[in-house]
Formats: sequence, C-alpha cells, structure tokens
Amino acid sequence: MKRVAIADDHQLVRAGLRSLIELMPRYCVVGEANDGQEILELVRRVELDILIVDISMRPMSGLDALPAVKRSCPSLPVLILSMHDDGGTVTKALAAGAAGYLVKDSAESELEIALDAVLNGKRYLSPRVAETLLRGSPGPDSSEEAPHHQLTGRQLQILRMLALGYMAKEIAFDLNLSNKTVEAHRSKVMERLGLRNVAQLVHYAIRHGLVGVDEVRAAEREGSPV
Repeated sequence: MKRVAIADDHQLVRAGLRSLIELMPRYCVVGEANDGQEILELVRRVELDILIVDISMRPMSGLDALPAVKRSCPSLPVLILSMHDDGGTVTKALAAGAAGYLVKDSAESELEIALDAVLNGKRYLSPRVAETLLRGSPGPDSSEEAPHHQLTGRQLQILRMLALGYMAKEIAFDLNLSNKTVEAHRSKVMERLGLRNVAQLVHYAIRHGLVGVDEVRAAEREGSPV
C-alpha cells in the first residue's frame, strides 16, 4: 500500500480526495496539510510515497513550499493538483521539482493514472496542460505554423512520451488507453509531422522544444528505449 499525503487549504477538497484515494486498492492517505508550512512539517514526520499539493494556499503556497520539500525529500514524487492551467504556472511547478500536474476538473479516473505515473518515476501532465505548455513554448526553430500545432492535446502528450522513450504499451498503461488507441495516435502523429521512425520523432521533438536534450539523455541512461 502506497502512502499518500494531501495538501490543500480547503477541507472539502481534502475530504473529496481522501474518499477517491481510499477507493484505490494500491493507495492510502496517511496525512493532510492545510498550507505550505504544514507540508514541510508533514514530510519531516511522516514517511510518504507520494505527495499531492495544491498551489494556491496561504500563507505559504504549494509552489513556495515545493523547493524545500524536494531539498528535504529529493526522491519524493510530488503531484500538483490545481485549478490553474496556464503555461507559466505549470512551468514554474515543474522547474521547482513537481513530477506531475493535474487540473482539478480532470476526470476522477485520471487521478489514479497520474499517481501511478509519478510513483513509477515518470512525469504526468493532464492533456489540457500538456497542450497549453507545448503550444506556448515553441523551440527556436518552430513557428506558429509548425506541424505539431495541428495535433490534439492527447497527441502532443503521446508525442512527448514517445520522444522520451516510452513504449506504446507503457503509454497505454499510464494514460489508461488501449494499445490500439495509442498506436492509432502514434500513426497520426507520424503522418502529420511527416516522420518515418522514432529517431526522427526524437529529433523533431528536441528541435521544436517539446522535450529537452537532457530529458532524452536521462531517459536513455535509465534504459528507456528511444
């Protein structure tokens, strides 16, 4: 059973999350925090496997607390759960050490998918967040007319995962999709971008700023096939 802590300044939100998580066979809630300062106290006294954090908390926000959490527990995966889906906020959260970012109006089933992903050392972004982030962060050689701007949020997410070395069956598991659906998305991505193989896809993703060179190299060192 994996131990989860919830940090949100709304008691009803925490209660709702706790109820959802208690229905998941692999997870249990072992702690709650009302603000950023309580998060820091919580991670010092409770052994956790995953931390779910809201951004907009007072007096210390989740975003402010995140760097300190990562210094105290570098290996603890943190999943951001927020109402904010703008690229600036998402970028700041990821830069501060968040392993995943889930918007609060996501489907209930997506919470477990996100928890599974970050627990397994992978990054998870809600499809809408991924689309906002990728469309708003073009690389040096991309433009508003770049082919990937015609992809859907889900296709952009799968494109990025493929570039980071995920196999189709891993993507299907992480996103709760069938292998057939993932393969269909992959074929459409390759067709729309005019690519013939995964090596070209990786090159495209790096050139257009969809993934970083360091991310790809890290995935290769961890043994993910690219």
